[in-house]
Amino acid sequence: MQIKLLTTENIDEVCLLHLKTLADLSSVFGLPFLKNFYSLLISQRGVHLCFGAFTKGEIIGAVTVTKNMHQTHVFLNGLITAQTFIMILRALFSGRVTPGRLIKRLLFEYKLKHLLPESHIGIITFCVKKEYQRQGIGSALFRKVLKQLNLKFNKLYVDTRVENTVSLTFYKAMGFKVLYTLYDAVILMYQQNPAKSDLAGLVL
Repeated sequence: MQIKLLTTENIDEVCLLHLKTLADLSSVFGLPFLKNFYSLLISQRGVHLCFGAFTKGEIIGAVTVTKNMHQTHVFLNGLITAQTFIMILRALFSGRVTPGRLIKRLLFEYKLKHLLPESHIGIITFCVKKEYQRQGIGSALFRKVLKQLNLKFNKLYVDTRVENTVSLTFYKAMGFKVLYTLYDAVILMYQQNPAKSDLAGLVL
């Protein structure tokens, strides 16, 4: 197994991995959105880290990280098109996404901007094929991210859904601490030089 930087040649495969393993709203936006999404992340190397775990030429895991979440949000907002809204409506009518979940996510994104530093470093996506989970693939990807960031950061943030116990268990095993529980999501933080915080574990 090798951990390598993702390139534009890997976009189609990474998108399929994303669709199969992540039940987030970005999956609802559809394949065209995801292709533009990963194309943007991979091409903006100064802002993003994009690594894949490869075995026998197959991508079995991937992680994307931003060094500046505010800048990344500006980039990603430019990807929202009329087609994106059509895909959301289809997902709502088909029952793949409930109105409540959509509203909670929008409220979460709004609240998040006021809770975390505007230009924080954060994990955007993290996925490993189900059949390769619990084999050290995710740990290897995370160690690669830390090595690449080196000492240029103090805190790294990620969010996941409360019900996603697999992700929560993984992040906690990697050293992340629960910072906030907000709506149906959990915000976790990895800190190089951890110190006690009165905010840790806060439920909002």
